[in-house]
Amino acid sequence: MSEISVDIWSLLLAASAVQGIVMGVLLLSNRTQQQANRMLTCLLLLIIWVQIEFLMVRSAREVDFNLFYGTRHGVWLALGPLLYLYISSFTSDRFRFRPGYLLHFIPFTVFTMLLPLLFAEAIPEQGKYYGMLSVMRSSPEGLTPLQMFYGFLFFLQFIHAGFYAFFGIRALRNFTINQGAGIMIKTARLRWMKRYTIIFGSILLMCLVYFSVLFYSSIYERWMDYLLILPTTIWMYMLAFNAYKNPFLFRDDLKYALSQKKYAKSTLDGGLADRYEQIIIRYLEEEKAYRNPGMKLSDLSAALEVAPHDLSQVINQRFECNFNELINRYRVKEARELLADHSNDLNMLEVAYAVGFNNKASFNNYFKKITGSTPSHYRKNGKNK
Repeated sequence: MSEISVDIWSLLLAASAVQGIVMGVLLLSNRTQQQANRMLTCLLLLIIWVQIEFLMVRSAREVDFNLFYGTRHGVWLALGPLLYLYISSFTSDRFRFRPGYLLHFIPFTVFTMLLPLLFAEAIPEQGKYYGMLSVMRSSPEGLTPLQMFYGFLFFLQFIHAGFYAFFGIRALRNFTINQGAGIMIKTARLRWMKRYTIIFGSILLMCLVYFSVLFYSSIYERWMDYLLILPTTIWMYMLAFNAYKNPFLFRDDLKYALSQKKYAKSTLDGGLADRYEQIIIRYLEEEKAYRNPGMKLSDLSAALEVAPHDLSQVINQRFECNFNELINRYRVKEARELLADHSNDLNMLEVAYAVGFNNKASFNNYFKKITGSTPSHYRKNGKNK
């Protein structure tokens, strides 16, 4: 039995791994977003596996590396495809995991699992503990072609994952959320995915810099290994924090459950709610009442001859937002149409006034909140296209 040494860094990694396991269990127990949650859970489990392997290398005097095979030497070959498929499950309403998607994981299966398992000499003992780059730097002439390849795989796996991160970010940037129920939640998810994909790409860049420093210089010290593992650990903590603070990012039933509880004593039946939903949409789209900058819930109630509390309930449950958010949503929708019209020569303030905003600051804030882009940037991109 090997002796284990424990320090603050080891405790942080261990806590992160436990946290990731708990989060994975919660994701799998959720009956909504099952496809997406399964891929996110697989991604978490791979990161946890890397953390456990790192802990064993750093804290144990003797490690049986048959347990890990070659996961240190290519786990990012799977993380990139998993991230991309997780993003695809959001950007495609009809996404289903098909057998063809398994082709993305062939490099991981071959180079990370099969070859190290079948050919024990592929990774020498020193490479198991200190990495193949350190072996290549100290004695490259004594390595076999396969061992040389595993040395360069340190670089190749991050470049491979970088391509998937790039295409994922591009898919998110080109994704447009259509008007309708759940738009605010979808917008929040889109913003969250963009942020975390960019962080993922930044971690890849940090890893490339780290290994370049290790390979081409002599400044390496043992503590620098934490520069590789800590970013993914921080990423895991941030993910868990967002799951706690914004659970609707990972499940679809939460908002509905809360609204049901809020309106448990309401006498409004489903059929009447459907009718109210349709007349709200028709009135706002045909009459464009949202252009009135002073429009209130009572105004809409009087125009539709619907009780204010029933109107508020329908907006909260069917559109998943409050009255002000609904009105600003329609204002931004028309503003996007005006900005995309190349023949339109209105300036930003004139566009804001035209759709019902009473000042430019509110227009900019709501436009960016809903679209993820400023009005001027949106117009500029539209003209470039």
